[in-house]
Amino acid sequence: MGNISITQELRRENVNKSKDCEWEQECYQEGCVVAQQKAVNRLREIDERLFQNHPVSWEDHGFKERTIATRFGELTISRRIYRDEKGSYHYLLDDYLGWSPHQVATPSLQESLVQLATQVPFRQVSKTLEKLTGSVLSTSTVYRLFQKTAKAATEKEREDWQALFGRGESPPGVEKKVPILYAESDGVWIHLQREKQQHYEIKNAIAYEGWKRLSGKEERYSLVNKRVYCQANEAIPFWEGASLEWSRFWDLSYPDWIIIGGDGADWIDGGISEFPKSVRQLDGFHLARACGQGWQEGGAIYQAIRAGETGEARSLMHKLISREDTIAQKARRYVERNLEKGRDWRTQSDEEGRGLGTMESNEDKLVANRMKKRGLSWRIEGGSMMAKVIQLVANGEIKPWCMRQQPSIPTETGIALHAPSKSTTNCHQKWLEANIPALIGPNASRPCVKKLRNLVHNSYPLN
Repeated sequence: MGNISITQELRRENVNKSKDCEWEQECYQEGCVVAQQKAVNRLREIDERLFQNHPVSWEDHGFKERTIATRFGELTISRRIYRDEKGSYHYLLDDYLGWSPHQVATPSLQESLVQLATQVPFRQVSKTLEKLTGSVLSTSTVYRLFQKTAKAATEKEREDWQALFGRGESPPGVEKKVPILYAESDGVWIHLQREKQQHYEIKNAIAYEGWKRLSGKEERYSLVNKRVYCQANEAIPFWEGASLEWSRFWDLSYPDWIIIGGDGADWIDGGISEFPKSVRQLDGFHLARACGQGWQEGGAIYQAIRAGETGEARSLMHKLISREDTIAQKARRYVERNLEKGRDWRTQSDEEGRGLGTMESNEDKLVANRMKKRGLSWRIEGGSMMAKVIQLVANGEIKPWCMRQQPSIPTETGIALHAPSKSTTNCHQKWLEANIPALIGPNASRPCVKKLRNLVHNSYPLN
């Protein structure tokens, strides 16, 4: 009997220990309940304050409930619904807090989920949410939130591009001016599924103002004011999209130099035509590797190219012993094709600076880790959306796209450049006087506007 009592006591002790070990989860759940009650009261106070100041012409049509996920669990709240003088219905609380119709999570929670989705797969995001917060959202719901955020950003980029190159509107003006700007670009090839092609290139670029040495004994540097651009719509030429993105941060007409670095891909060369004051520089890693693969003692060729001594480089290419395998032949063609682009930008300028070559590591951390190294396959649309969200997260701009986008106010932008319709056939004088505001506005010297001017004003005689 004594042994049975001891056994029962041990079992009870194990049960108690198991419950005691759950103390953290139990306390967290209790805290979530308190937070939910406090949140409901807080939102009720905000809704009441909005009611006291709502437009006089709007009719109060009572309350309607909605449920939304938060960091501390789901909330079901009642908020007032109004009808305006035109017969449209409004929820002032939703508008005030930036909640979209049918939104399942608060903007704050959505921001956290979308940001996490740029690091791990969507299924893992859902599991992490369940463990670390009081909310439970399925993998498909997490993906829909991500998709909604990405589409809002890509559609806005398309609208801005069409506004400039389609309607000739002026780009947003900025005051920040730097004497020199550095831009590096590269592409990541991802695997595709359910597409006609097997691989797809995600094109990316970074721009920055220079380097800042980090503290410590080791000589390490960080990039100053780095801005990331990832292409999400092939209808927008890559460098036009990058120019529009960076023009929100810098006055791109001001720099005396815009250094464009990257490997030998032809699409990277397009930056030269987009930025008139630019200099193209081939990535040193690829050039040095090709010189070493193509010739014995190919380092001498690399040094001559880097110094801008093209003639000396050609002479060494004939004097030095060539390697004969297939890789060597391909490497020699690469070097011959990129002799002019291989020159170090510092040999052409009095500006002090470091050599380029940060794009590989930036792209590896930003894009490749999420999209290439996990054995995942993508649709083109999904891969492009992921790239765009990675850009927003890297630039610290994800929050606005998780909130309700307010409708823009129509502004006067001049007469559009299209053939007059039947309703405007009697307005020939106005049609002849039509212009493009961007060409004569305060931003007329910007690279993207100069390109627009070249499209409008032909440089060759008309037939």
